Amino acid sequence: MRILFIKNKTSFTVEQGDELTNAIDLIFPFKNYVIENNFIYFIFDNLIDATNLNFNLNDELYIDCLYFLTRQIDESETQYFIDQVLMLLDNISHGNTQKHLDNFDLLKHSYCKKMDNKAIKKIIFGPLVNDKALILIIKKYFELNQNSSLTALSLNYHRNTILYQLKRFANITDLKVQEFLVGFYLYHFLINYYF
Repeated sequence: MRILFIKNKTSFTVEQGDELTNAIDLIFPFKNYVIENNFIYFIFDNLIDATNLNFNLNDELYIDCLYFLTRQIDESETQYFIDQVLMLLDNISHGNTQKHLDNFDLLKHSYCKKMDNKAIKKIIFGPLVNDKALILIIKKYFELNQNSSLTALSLNYHRNTILYQLKRFANITDLKVQEFLVGFYLYHFLINYYF
């Protein structure tokens, strides 16, 4: 299951909520939705890719919206994710544009602002949150200038194991560790909240 959060600068009116739910239901049929003040969130049973959300909606009604789509989560985690993501998104301000947030955006905001880093870890890292071996590989990879051969040598792993773990991390978190800015924020997050 995945949850799509939409944050508006002002509270959603009934008309806005109806228009938005109708538009999303045409694109991605959802299981349930909830409107709370300036937030609306949709719960989906099936895996959806909403990286490029393009709703055919009146731009003036939804120009101030942020969108965040969670990773695949277990049903037992639903309420935790709803509570934590609503709290995190409440701390993120935005300009007069529609903006799709991803895990990298949450990582950046956690670096710049005081946010609940336990929640950030759970939301971004998901099932990897307690995988100390993988977290150590990622940290060492950055310390060795993103060189997988040196990382493998220093940790006494085969290079293919390192490449597999980096790919596994990227697939679950949607964070590409080969990109400089991702590496910068992720390394500082790991140093400050894991080591």
